[in-house]
Amino acid sequence: MGSKHQDATLDRRSSGAAGLTAACVGLSALLLCGGCSSYSIQQSGRRHTDQSVVATCVHRAVQRYKVPDLLVGKNVLVRITSPSSMEEKFLSQDFANHLADHGVRIVSSSDAADYEVLLMTDASGLDVSNYELVIPVIFSPTPINLYSEAAQKGFTRFVPIIYKKGGTEIVQRQPVCEGRAYHKRLRILIFGPMTWTDIHEEKKPKKK
Repeated sequence: MGSKHQDATLDRRSSGAAGLTAACVGLSALLLCGGCSSYSIQQSGRRHTDQSVVATCVHRAVQRYKVPDLLVGKNVLVRITSPSSMEEKFLSQDFANHLADHGVRIVSSSDAADYEVLLMTDASGLDVSNYELVIPVIFSPTPINLYSEAAQKGFTRFVPIIYKKGGTEIVQRQPVCEGRAYHKRLRILIFGPMTWTDIHEEKKPKKK
């Protein structure tokens, strides 16, 4: 009698374990075979968020620059090594504004300048990455989006070099200035979008 009861218990345990194993195998097959994921890193067309990330990291790099006394009250021409890209345009304008805020007169020609500041940009840009994990649904053209991620990371680094009028003699080579910024948005199954960012526009105003 005891032997029969023990055999029945073992049968139930074996049946339960087999069912659990089958469920795990089925779920794994669905995720591995039915799921489709994609990942890409690209230089995208500049969207509003992209521009905000670039502008933020450029501004942070510029704010690290300590304006020397020799430029205060002088006429200064700001030049940059690669003025064609969006990052360099942001940098040139923000740097000129930073100098002006510290008593420097910004001029647009070498003839009117007492000094020239050349911004050597050795690293500047924006990385955009997108990732999605979806599972096709039978008899439905719309797949289930399990997880999606979109992220932008900006980085700016430059070295300011001060020249005498004419740009032929170096007066001062200053330390490297760096700035970083990021914006990341996640969506997980039924949950709403979640955002992690340190760009200015996303920061909530402090309560008074």
